[in-house]
Amino acid sequence: MKSKRRAISMGLAAVIAMTGLAGCGGNATDGVGTTEAIKAEQTEVQSTTKKEAESQEEKVTIHFATWIAEGQTDSINGFYEAVAKFNETYPNIEVILDLQPTNKADDFEQKYNLLLLGGDKTDIIENKSMEIYISRAEKGLFAPIDDYMTVDGTTMDEYRVSTKLDDGKIYGLPSDSVANLVLLNKDALEEAGLALPSADWTWDDYAEYAKKLTKEVDGKKRYGSVAPFWGDPVMYYLAVAQSKDDNPLFKDAEHHNFDDPVLKEWLDYKYQLGNVDKSEISYTDYTTGSLNYQSEFFNGNAAMLVTGIFSLGSIANIENFPHDFKTAVAIMPRWKDSPLGAERDGCGIYGINATIDDAKKEAAYKFMRYYSEEGLLYVGKVPCYKDVDYDVVLDSVEGSHPELVDKESLVEYLSNPDRHSHVVKTLPPSDAEMKNILKEEADKYMSDGQTLDEAIANMCKRGDVVLAQ
Repeated sequence: MKSKRRAISMGLAAVIAMTGLAGCGGNATDGVGTTEAIKAEQTEVQSTTKKEAESQEEKVTIHFATWIAEGQTDSINGFYEAVAKFNETYPNIEVILDLQPTNKADDFEQKYNLLLLGGDKTDIIENKSMEIYISRAEKGLFAPIDDYMTVDGTTMDEYRVSTKLDDGKIYGLPSDSVANLVLLNKDALEEAGLALPSADWTWDDYAEYAKKLTKEVDGKKRYGSVAPFWGDPVMYYLAVAQSKDDNPLFKDAEHHNFDDPVLKEWLDYKYQLGNVDKSEISYTDYTTGSLNYQSEFFNGNAAMLVTGIFSLGSIANIENFPHDFKTAVAIMPRWKDSPLGAERDGCGIYGINATIDDAKKEAAYKFMRYYSEEGLLYVGKVPCYKDVDYDVVLDSVEGSHPELVDKESLVEYLSNPDRHSHVVKTLPPSDAEMKNILKEEADKYMSDGQTLDEAIANMCKRGDVVLAQ
């Protein structure tokens, strides 16, 4: 397998020049001077030739647009360090970072939807999800990169997620994984006499853990579990996403999936956790209290957190999340018959603007390749690139507080060969409306505004109306 640190292939002219000179130098073995001297002379000639070739090339400037997640501003310097490292390695390419630290990902996407359609010339743009990447690529906003990949021998097999579209072309490279996982307060586990969960644990096991971890601590209730209620209602369809590939809200582009028995079972499960067992912070308490899922976990109000892999970067971030307990990591529990290690996975995806010239496209590809494999490590993210150096990831997660990270469970999670990605690729025009329907009806059920049967019936009725339009 290729090393993560291998250099991206250099310009063809420089490679040809270096190869030719190396061949001439290699034949100069007339007995004058030592082998070491010959090798030193070859190295000097090659280095000089490379610099001369680079000096004759026109410098290309590339603009790279991305965002920084809320609560992750401590890693802002890492973005600039990653870009600076590339610029140092490739002196004839200057990457300028367009980083928007105050924007949420959704705000960023809305901005660039308008800019791209208006002919914006930003060279590389990060798309927060597969759905957005596909939508933009199908509109012709991104340039295919197959030829560049062929030249440097890169294939989609090197990544956990494939970005090849139905037309057989590739328009971008995966960035960091956004797989879901579970963070656990290891101190609380040990106090309750609970072992770290195995890789094949189930959601029933999770519920039992949540019950046993729920207790009064210093006169205040500590819940066994907390899960976020994001704008994207993923926590309402998580088991469905684990049980089927592609979009969990659709059977196909013309039929919604609200009548899937797994959806009803999962919503009932979530209701039981929060409203009956009261071992998870309920929807009502979460929303009326304007709670933050990471804060509730790290301040000790909940012993387990269902979240995304991005939360690994918060474990050692004691400035924003002060705490002194050790955090362990576990793979997502299985939902009944879902595949072992099934994750609702996804990734950001980098795309190259289709309107820029070929020189810029080639330079943009070089940076995109570097950033997807190595640059992400500077900002504490886990690349979708399979040959990632886990020691580097571990160092990034531990930061200056390795005592807060359960190293063994983290490495076991990252290297688990059974992790099975379920990635959404189908994005019907009604996707956003279906998510809104699910959220509204499920919210009402979770807050005791209607029964589960009524919630499912309303979802199906409203979904039918949308698809009939």
